[in-house]
This record gives sequence, structure tokens and C-alpha cells, in this order.
Amino acid sequence: MLKAILTRGMESAASVISDMIGRRVEMSVPDVSLVSYEKIASVARHSVEEPSVGVKIGVTGDITGSVMLIFSPPSAYRLVDILMDNELGTTSSLGDIGGSAICEVGNLAGSFFLNFLAEATGLHAMPAPPVLDGQTLVAEMLKSSVREGEDAPCDGNALVAQTVLTQSLQSIEALFFIVPTPNSLATILEALKAENRRESEVT
Repeated sequence: MLKAILTRGMESAASVISDMIGRRVEMSVPDVSLVSYEKIASVARHSVEEPSVGVKIGVTGDITGSVMLIFSPPSAYRLVDILMDNELGTTSSLGDIGGSAICEVGNLAGSFFLNFLAEATGLHAMPAPPVLDGQTLVAEMLKSSVREGEDAPCDGNALVAQTVLTQSLQSIEALFFIVPTPNSLATILEALKAENRRESEVT
């Protein structure tokens, strides 16, 4: 169910991006998994100790935490070239325009996902304005998972979706992280189970 919700979100984001740049862009979700922070390295396509290019969106409402779309720097630069219709290899760092373009992709992916999650589960989830952030994956996970009412980060899990953005023959891999606070993770999983039971009863 979560993969279906994410797929709808990414497809909707890709449709908007396609309209924005005047060329067809596709976004798919080959896999979704629940990963503990110490296992993040096993799903990352680049070193978790190296800086990443990430777009972080805070979440409030029935769910608290954040969602993030994270790229390796080379993938982010390639995406900017696609969005800006540059020759591949043109971008080697993120300026204001490139950063804004990456931020908008993350904003669309995160906002559509939260909308479809709310539609499927009845959970109220409000996105905060997106923030472009370059951190290591592990640092970002720990910073994003803070127990409600506490200042220290906690051990926990993230829902991780492998995400592939395709334009023409070019393919870019990213990771979409859903990093709820511990109570919110339980809320999401229970809501998905309940919805799955309802669908099973109907069929």
C-alpha cells in the first residue's frame, strides 16, 4: 500500500515537472523498505559519510517528523542539467537557480506523497516549506528523528523508497525518506494495516 501511495505521489510530481520544463519526466518507486538508522548504508547508493544534496520537508498534524528526497551530489547536478535543459556535465555545483530547482522537485514529491497518504489513511499531515540541506545521510536521520518533547535524537527506523527519475535516456537515482517520530511511525503503520483490512473485506 505504501509503495502504491508513493508511486502515485511520484507520478503526480513527475507530471507537474514535465509541464514545467516542457519535456516528459517519469518518476518511479522500485522498492520500499523499513530500515533502521544503522542499516542506512545498505540502501544508500553513495557513501553515507559523504555530503548529500537533500530536500527536507517537516510534517505536522497527526504525523510529525519529516520527509526527505536525497541525492548524491553528482546525481543532483545531473538533475539540474536536465531541468535547466543544459548539456549534461554543465553543472558542477548548486547555485541559487539549481538549488531552487532541486528544492521544487523535493517539494512536489513530498507534498504529493503526504496528500495521497492522507487520502488513503485519513491521517492529517501538513507539509512545511521545503529546505535544501547538504548533510550526511546518518546525520540527517538523527537530526530528523527527535522524540516529541525531548532534545536528544533517538534510535529508530525510517521508511525508505528507492526513487528513479527518468528523462529520455537519462536516469537519476535518489532516496525518498519518510522519517516520522516513533509514535507517528506506529500511527502510519496502524493506519495502513487498517486500510488494508478494509480493502480485503470489500474484495
